[in-house]
Amino acid sequence: QHFREDGQAFEISVYADGSPTFEDEENFEVLQATVTLIAHDPVFSSVMQHAEAFAAQVANNLMLPVTLPLMLGAQTILQEEREITYAGTFPAYPVLEFHGPYSWIAVTNITTGKQIRLGQPIVTGERRVIDLTPGAVRIVNGDDENRFYELVLPESDLIGFNLRPAGVPVMGDPYSGVAGGVNILKVEAGGFEQCHTAAVVYYRNRYLSM
Repeated sequence: QHFREDGQAFEISVYADGSPTFEDEENFEVLQATVTLIAHDPVFSSVMQHAEAFAAQVANNLMLPVTLPLMLGAQTILQEEREITYAGTFPAYPVLEFHGPYSWIAVTNITTGKQIRLGQPIVTGERRVIDLTPGAVRIVNGDDENRFYELVLPESDLIGFNLRPAGVPVMGDPYSGVAGGVNILKVEAGGFEQCHTAAVVYYRNRYLSM
């Protein structure tokens, strides 16, 4: 972890380059070790994690006129579009958590046009976790078993789906900025149930430097 003078804490992933080198092995009272650390991903992440939850709710925006015959009943939708103003300076690759039941489910970043979609049904009590961390992407169930085969391709973009910072394109997609850092997310699902089906987007702000 890296602590700034103002008390804010950030994390960066590093690896030791070899074993420690001791400066004076003959002096057993005072030993100084030198360790070289390498950050293959030189991006700092905030310790605080953000969570955005989307839950199924009763639809109350039925508009007329409609085509008849109309079957009235318990119509539900997942919570609609939500704006996330991302405060980092480097794109964040979130962790997506889906709770059943559903027949299919998708989360789309409308701002960038990128989507993640699962096409296999799960029942109440089941969940799926999609970790989009570059180099460590995985899709698992609640028992940490691989469910990568449920990913719908080519609709799903594991590299391009992220939260973008404010700015203009500087390194090209998927590292481009977006106006004001505003990312509009939308979650959709089929075969869902109110009070059960849900999606949660977890992310941390990421920064190129502190």
